[in-house]
Formats: sequence, C-alpha cells, structure tokens
Amino acid sequence: MSLSARILLLLLLALAWPGVHASHGAPLELTPEERRWLAEHPVLRMGVGTSLPPFQYMETRRGQTIFRGMAADYAALLEQRLGVRLEPVPGVDLPRALELARSREIDILPCVAVDQERKGFLLFSTPYMSYPLVILTRENAPTVNGIDGLRGRSVAVVRNLASSASFQAILGLTDLEVRPVASTLDALRLVASGQADACAANLAVASYLIRNHELTNLRVAAPTGWSRQDLAVGVRSDWPLLASAVQKALDDIPQEERDTIALRWISLVDDDPRRLRRALHWTLGLALAAALCVGAVLLWNRRLAREVAERQRAEDELRASRKNYRDLFQTMQTGFALHEIILDDQGRPRDYRFLAVNPAFERLTGLEDKSIAGRTVREVLDSVEPAWIERYGRVALTGEADCFEQYSGALGRYFEVVAYRPAPGQFATLFTDVTERRRAAMLMMQSEKMLSLGGLAAGMAHEINNPLAGILQSAQNITRRLDPGMPANVQAAQECGLALDALHRYLRARGIDRMIEGITASGARAANIVSSMLSFSRQEGTSRTPCDLAAVIEETLTLAGSDYDLKHKHGFHEIRVERDLPADLPPLHCSRVQIQQVLLNLVRNAAHALSGMRPPSPAPVIGIRARAEAGQMSIEVADNGPGLSPEAKKRIFEPFFTTKPPGQGTGLGLSVSYFIITRNHGGSFEARSDPGQGARFIIRLPLQP
Repeated sequence: MSLSARILLLLLLALAWPGVHASHGAPLELTPEERRWLAEHPVLRMGVGTSLPPFQYMETRRGQTIFRGMAADYAALLEQRLGVRLEPVPGVDLPRALELARSREIDILPCVAVDQERKGFLLFSTPYMSYPLVILTRENAPTVNGIDGLRGRSVAVVRNLASSASFQAILGLTDLEVRPVASTLDALRLVASGQADACAANLAVASYLIRNHELTNLRVAAPTGWSRQDLAVGVRSDWPLLASAVQKALDDIPQEERDTIALRWISLVDDDPRRLRRALHWTLGLALAAALCVGAVLLWNRRLAREVAERQRAEDELRASRKNYRDLFQTMQTGFALHEIILDDQGRPRDYRFLAVNPAFERLTGLEDKSIAGRTVREVLDSVEPAWIERYGRVALTGEADCFEQYSGALGRYFEVVAYRPAPGQFATLFTDVTERRRAAMLMMQSEKMLSLGGLAAGMAHEINNPLAGILQSAQNITRRLDPGMPANVQAAQECGLALDALHRYLRARGIDRMIEGITASGARAANIVSSMLSFSRQEGTSRTPCDLAAVIEETLTLAGSDYDLKHKHGFHEIRVERDLPADLPPLHCSRVQIQQVLLNLVRNAAHALSGMRPPSPAPVIGIRARAEAGQMSIEVADNGPGLSPEAKKRIFEPFFTTKPPGQGTGLGLSVSYFIITRNHGGSFEARSDPGQGARFIIRLPLQP
C-alpha cells in the first residue's frame, strides 16, 4: 500500500471514530432493578461472528476455540462492569446468530450492524464503533473519485452483510458488472488479482485484512459517500433491563480504552518505519484538527438533534396525554366535576362554583354542563346541605382527600363520593349513584332482621296462645251460663233461689255485660295479633291459582270502604282513589286471600297517613297501578301524604315498628305483608318515599309460579 493511501486511511480512521464522554472512574450506577436482574442472570448466551475480523472472529489455539477481535475486547469490559459472564455460542456464524436471537436462543450480540429489520427483535445500544464504507482498487488502477467513477467496471460485492443490500441497490444503478462474493477477504483478493476492478468494504475490516494477508497492491481510492456502518450491542427485545445496563456500561468505557482497542486491531506497518512515522505525525496533526472541527460540529448537531427530539417527544406525549384525558373524561361512567371553593369574610367555605363536569355527571344528576358552568351550587340547587359545602371546603383548603357516602335531598339520591384537591382553592369530585345498592342493602338487612325475629315471634305466639285460649273460653262460658234460654242455667238459679231476670238486670246496671264483651273483643284482637305473628314466623304452604288482579283490587277497595275505622275515623270516603289497571292484564298465579291482605294493609296505611296530615291535605289521593313487564306483575300503591323520614324508610318492614301513635298499630302489618310477597310468592317488596313527597310501595310478583 502506498504512503498516500496509508495517510488517507489514517485520516479516515481518525474521522470515523465516534466521540464519547470519558468516564470519571466512578462506580457504574445501576438501578436496583437492573442489579437484581443481573444477579438473576449471571451467564448470558452471546452470538458472535466467526469470521469478521478485526471486529469479531473465532480462533483455535491448542485445540481451544477463542473469541477474538475488537468486539471480544469490548465484551470483556462489559463483563467486568456488569459482573456477568458472556459465553459465546460455539459453531454459529453471524447470520445464524441473528436467527437464534430472533427465537430468544441467544441473549446478546456484542457487535452487530444497526438495521431497521433487526429492531423488530433486538434492542440496540448507541453505536460504539462506526466506520465509513470506502472504495478499494489496485495501486496501478485509474483514479476513482466516487461511485460515478465505477461506471463500466466490475465491482466485487459481499453477500449476506447488513450493507450488501445497500451496495447492490446503489451500484445496480450504474453501468457495471457486479461480482457477488462470500466475504470481504474474497472481494479484496479479487481486486488484488485483477479479477475485479474495485470493491466496497468497511474501512476497518479492509485495513485489517490488507495488513494480515499482505495485499500490498491495494489502496483506498475514495469514500463511497454512503452512511457509516454503525456497530452496536444488540440485546433481545424482551430484556429491556439488560439493554439499559449494557448502555450504561458502554458509556462508562473511557476514550483511552477505546483508542487502545482500536490501535491494537487497526494498525499499519511499512517497510520504512521512519517514513511512516513522519507520515503518521503529519496525518495525526491533520486528523486532530479535522477531528476537532468535525467533532465540534457533530457535537453541536447531536445536541440540537437531541433537544429537538426531546421536545418533539414531550409534545407528542402531551398531545397523547390530553387525548387520553379527553377520552376518559367523556366516556367514564363515574360522575366527575371540578369546582372552585368560595369563602366568606372569615375564610370559611360558604359556596362553591362549577368549573367543568363530564357527561356521566349530567346523566346522574340531570344537570347540564352548559347550564351550570360558572354558576355556584346555591344558584343551581334550591336547597343545599351545609355539610356538603363544609366537607368540600376542607378538602380544597387542606388538600386532604375524602371519601364518603351521603344522601342528597335536592336530588333525592344516595351518592358515593371521592373528593380531592387538584389545585389550591379547588376540589374535584368523583361520585357514583348508589341509591339502588343502598336500597338493596336495606332490604337485605331488613330480611335478616325479620329472619332473626321470626323464631322469637313464633315462641311468643305459642306462649300467648295457651293463656289466651283459656281467657276466650272462660269469657264464652260465662256468657253461655248467664243465658236464660238454657234450661240448666234456669234450674241452677232456682236451686240457689235466684231469678235470672233480676241477675241480668244487675249485670246490666253494673256494666258487667259490657265488661264481658270487652274481654271477648280484646281476646279476639289478641288472637288476631298472635295469628299475624305466626304468619310472620313461618312460610305458609298456600295454594296458588290464576287470579284476575283487577278484580282482587276492586274487592280490596270495597272492603276498605266498608271498614268501620277507615270510614268513621280516617275519612276514607273523602279520599280519591285513582286506578291505572290495563284491561289486558294477564292472570296472576297467587294466593288470592294473601294478596288481598297485603293490598288492604297498604290501603289502610295510606288512609291513616293522609288523615293524620297537619294541615290536612286539600285533595288526598291514593293511586293503584298495575303493569305486566318482563315476566313479572308490578303493583304500585302510592299516596300524596306526608311521606317517610329516612329513618322510618330504613325500618318500615321491621316487625313491631310503626309510625302510628301508641295504641293505633301493632307494627306487624307490613312485616307480614313483606313475607307474604317475598317468601310465600317469591317476589320483591320495596318502599320509596321522601319527607313531604308521599309514599310509594312497589310489589313485583312472578306471573308464573
């Protein structure tokens, strides 16, 4: 190789070497996750090129195969810094190593060209070696200044390398003969022997092969002008922790060690050492100046590119984050609202303003964003519980998140609320309507209470029945033995010298006859209570038959109209009864007597509530509605009375609970009705009411048994 060719080669090598930050000698800073991962994987399978000197090749010494080349030196440095062992997979060339890496049978490739297709299964480090691709010809060949100078000539091109496709594609556009070969050494030998006019090769590989195989008639004719061949460490793509640790280890290798590796494998010899030293001095001077200029430009460009890329990435992430937030805000099923707290002169919360709400909020509350945005809650709702404002104010002022469940009288719903502070003076709420869940829980709790009280009611009923039977039987016997129409009574009176007529006058004069009637009436009433307690405590085996529900309802209203208490004490005749009973209602399989008992109890309770209103309702109404829906019969009994308090609504089905004054109710009517519907008929029974809004009882029964 001529002196001019060697000078050009040295200059290209100096400009080709990638700049890196020098290590400061500090220990390698790995994250706990990276250290833990490396400890769990002390041995890694390494894929190497078997014949790609000076980068990587396998050499046999004394019967032992050794991994050699620049990549081997870098692999040794990686082993020191990472504390792992990199074991080359024997007998595998680079193309086969890439296939095994794709199937996860090889973990790391210490020296591999960065390629878009390979990024599908490898994670690449930043390139740690980068060499230009140059055109090589014979010393006595005509001058070649670039790709265009190869027109009409034969060019040797290496198969199966990452760059060969680029060579083939670009060279194929010129008028030349392409000679495919197996390796760079074969390409250089074809050119040296005159079988090809030129070849394109990696500068470092070419210089190594020229020196070691004494191809002294070759020279570097010109650079190709193509991109450099970047060489990096490739890690299997499913091990990102290894990739990040490898990158840190590469960044930790100082420039001095990199230069030592380069000079060890890429050195030039000459027959005249003095001439080479002089050339080397001039070359290094020129190279240093050029490298400083190029390095400064590259460093500045790299810094600008990094800043632009970072800013672009941040903008992309921000746009994606905003889109995700908008999508979540619009589609989430949980209600969301953003508010601003309003304070009074003493710094206490007195109101809050709506800033934004999502569609779920509108759906749950019936309040639209366009109508409430910018308005305060006191402007939006007629009545607002001060506890809500106080609680939200504490969140906005202290920053302490809160989670609670609360009833909104203004909306008539129960809500589960999570409140937090996104910014000082603001609070956001996430809330879910749990009204139906609360109702189901109350009914379940009610059912458990009634089940636990069932045994007690049964025991009490049996214990009361025995003395009660004696009382009623004795009262009946007293009445019978005072009857003047019975001969035995007349005979006994004569034997005692008594006149039965005089005795009866005495009993009437002293009111004893009315006392006996009172004992009988009270005993009968007690017997009815005991019967209700027994019905409450056991599931009665009743026969069910198809019934005309409309007829059952009409019979119930007739009974209510003839009830003495309802007529004379509660003014049932002054209450308007509204019926909503379609003519096409299907038959309902039920116990006619029991369903009538339930309906009569609901009508009585409604009449009692309406008559007890103060001031009286000017237009008292009881509404009865029935519908057949989805295999069920729905029956509703409603009134426009005073309604139920939240506490009364919780306990309305409890045994012995009543809202009536003492002495006017036993508290068993609705409990017995609940069990008739739920246990005897497999249906559901629900009460809905708010104070001052009337009460509505909803029964759902299966149409078929």
